[in-house]
Amino acid sequence: NPAGATEMVRSADILARSFAVIVSGASSTPADASVLAEDFVSYLPYSRYPVRGRHAFETHMKDFRSAFSNFSCDIDELIDDGMRVAVRWTLRGTQTGALLGIAPTHRTIEFSETHLLRIAGGRIAEDHVSANLLDLLHQLGATEFVAA
Repeated sequence: NPAGATEMVRSADILARSFAVIVSGASSTPADASVLAEDFVSYLPYSRYPVRGRHAFETHMKDFRSAFSNFSCDIDELIDDGMRVAVRWTLRGTQTGALLGIAPTHRTIEFSETHLLRIAGGRIAEDHVSANLLDLLHQLGATEFVAA
């Protein structure tokens, strides 16, 4: 934006960091999800269909996290161009529950994801995710998974 940063752009860092808290489950406060638009949509690499709506995404992430103990999400890089925010983070945990049709392995995993977030009206409206699923499968000792 040649006129300078807008309030939306200045808050992009805060929104992305709040989104990481939602993904990691670091807080159980429902208010944390207020950073997501009501009609939020997430395009995940391991799901055939987008996850639509704030509540559906919260439920999806709760199910995903339930496959792990000691789950964490650390932001490695955050870039914002005034219209979108790119966030690269590292997820870690021990697989103690079923994940993508893979029985618990009790293996510790570490993999990265890159999220391209579209912000509208001061909230995150879209999330396009890229992840190295082959690396995750290798760490779990699997060769294939069941798409959600």
